[in-house]
Amino acid sequence: MIEKHVKRTYADSVFRRLFANEKEARDLINLLEGTNFTEDNKIEIQTLDNALFVDKVNDLAFSVDSRLIILIEMQSTINPNMPFRMLQYFSRTLEKLYSNKSFYGSTLVKIHAPEFFVLYNGQREFPAVSTLHLSDAFLTVPGENTAEVVVKVFNIKYNINKELLKEGSTLYQYSRFIDIIRNVSTSTDDIDKALPLIMGQCRSENILIPFLEENGMEAIEMAWGELNWEEYISELKDEAETARKQLEEEQKLREEEQKLREEERKRYEETIKDLRAQLEGLTHDTE
Repeated sequence: MIEKHVKRTYADSVFRRLFANEKEARDLINLLEGTNFTEDNKIEIQTLDNALFVDKVNDLAFSVDSRLIILIEMQSTINPNMPFRMLQYFSRTLEKLYSNKSFYGSTLVKIHAPEFFVLYNGQREFPAVSTLHLSDAFLTVPGENTAEVVVKVFNIKYNINKELLKEGSTLYQYSRFIDIIRNVSTSTDDIDKALPLIMGQCRSENILIPFLEENGMEAIEMAWGELNWEEYISELKDEAETARKQLEEEQKLREEEQKLREEERKRYEETIKDLRAQLEGLTHDTE
């Protein structure tokens, strides 16, 4: 297990840095949606600034032709609450984009149409493509005048979703980059030893070379730290789940013991009652 000493922050996200430019954002959405946006389609990065929204910062958001808002999150664990979080991110993004608009008048204000994506790159098995719905979290079934958020989830773990991860694409290279880091981390927990091994493997396979040359070893250190932190959180969740199940089992045993004691007490009371009845009968016969 690699040492757990690097905390993940949104500012230090390899994914965010890699795709936070017009060309890569355009190529990414074309890959995810099967669209054919070109340089004629204006792409603007709309990712929330952590200086403004400290507790509501997302991984990547961009607009297309001032009509679409694409929100994308990268995750190594599946979070069923992503529809709710996406709703928060979208709301914050609209606040930023339409701060000078009034929504209290009689004129309809047109807004960007949102599309929500999660890219899953974790270790556990998960379908190649799936969806998460906000309505799954509702405490009851609402009427038709309600809200819904649908998040499309793509599994981008290396060698899983080959239809999506077209060889040579930046998303494919990112997936392989993370896979290389994970493979190296199984052989050493020393980041100083891991760095040249990872860089050497990336060079031999031509994985993200321009990006790595521009960002140097810092990019690998960031990714190492991200996986480090995410695996740590995943372990904590697993430990918490194990502890929860253990507590539930202990509570179940206590309840069963209490039930047995109660049944024993009732049997004892019934026995005493029967004995008293017998004694009273004997006394009556003697008289």
